[in-house]
Amino acid sequence: MTAHFLGMTVGSLPSGWLADRFGRKTIIISGVVLQGISCLSLSQMQNIYAILSLRFLAAVADSGVVIPSAVFGAEISSKEGRKEAAIALHFSYAVGCLITSLFAYLIRNWSLLLLVLSIQSLPMVFIYIWFVPESPRWLLAMKKYKSAEKVFKKMAKMNKSDFIYNPEQEFPAYILCVLLLNRIGRKKLYSSFMIMGGITGSMVLLPALYAPKHLQWTVTVLAMLSRLCATGTFTVIFLYTCELYPTCIRNATLGAMSTIGRIGAAICPYVLRLPDLFPGKVGRSLPLVSMGAVCLISGILIQFLPETSNKALADDFEEAKTLHLVTRCETDKDLNASIPFKTQESKC
Repeated sequence: MTAHFLGMTVGSLPSGWLADRFGRKTIIISGVVLQGISCLSLSQMQNIYAILSLRFLAAVADSGVVIPSAVFGAEISSKEGRKEAAIALHFSYAVGCLITSLFAYLIRNWSLLLLVLSIQSLPMVFIYIWFVPESPRWLLAMKKYKSAEKVFKKMAKMNKSDFIYNPEQEFPAYILCVLLLNRIGRKKLYSSFMIMGGITGSMVLLPALYAPKHLQWTVTVLAMLSRLCATGTFTVIFLYTCELYPTCIRNATLGAMSTIGRIGAAICPYVLRLPDLFPGKVGRSLPLVSMGAVCLISGILIQFLPETSNKALADDFEEAKTLHLVTRCETDKDLNASIPFKTQESKC
């Protein structure tokens, strides 16, 4: 697990920079190819160091697929449809986990399982090459106007067809994001998920330490609620980061954000071992309390960032500054309106 998240950490930042430099589609295809090669090689390895090295390499490739894909989905969508594109990415991840679990149930040999999973990279490469266009916003930013025009014409022809979702998969966190992202905004939804996740995660302590055995089911309920909030947070932050930064650095900043997140994920297994250093109830409470505190702090700090809901994506730094200034002005006006005896005019 640590090798995997260290690979994600190392791969997130350079994959974002490379996608800004060479294009989203190019880096996604490269990541899929590297994933396939890593899994194929991993299926034939017996040495533990070789296995860890290939797991690390596969995770680096995973970053090269996930980070540009999130940005790509945001860039080809309208401002009304960006939330659906972002959530569809996470839906596909959840469906992929279910399919992997099915394969693991049917194939009990880990080497054969990895071999079968690596084969799916081949059709994915052809799908990306033949059916997935380059991001038109990136093409425009790179002044490749003819290529961008071709993509826009293709998108215009396809817009008449409906975007089909799989109604059989019901994931509560994703459904909440669909319903609430545009209604209450990215900041408020992220903050709500973070604060609720921190509270429910910390509340697990009470039944875990003090509840009798017949009430231990409350631990599972609270843990599931905390997991729901974490899933919602992960979904919102990918979309919010894509909207917050201009096209010229969007992938790089999303990669930097993902790098910081993967560092936390890599450290997490060791945080869970804190009870080994501090025995008793205090030690058992430290992991949940520390994680809950981080969630609460994150939920509060995001309030200092601008809201991006229903705003056009910025293509350069000037547009991004304008977007943030307008958002700040709107916030100041709302604050002034809520103070009945305020006599000074807003600077905006």
